[in-house]
Amino acid sequence: MFGRATIRLGIGPHSSLESVSPSKSQLRSLNNCINTAVYKVFGVNDAVCVNDLRCFFGLHDVGELLLRRRLKFVDRLISSSISVDLFLANGL
Repeated sequence: MFGRATIRLGIGPHSSLESVSPSKSQLRSLNNCINTAVYKVFGVNDAVCVNDLRCFFGLHDVGELLLRRRLKFVDRLISSSISVDLFLANGL
């Protein structure tokens, strides 16, 4: 369902996932892809080990990553002059 490019974009620096809200099943699928990769790379089969490795390498839950990126985007938008320009341009 998700290709390598989608996963790379989902956690990369230039993601478009901030503009959409993936469903819970899509987030679970992305997390399972990361879990599978960690399992294959490190050869661990215990869920606790996989979670520990993900935390160690900063591969947190995809939903949490998206939330952080979305909040960062909104904070930057609010603090920039672009938001004022958009507000004035729309006549709101």
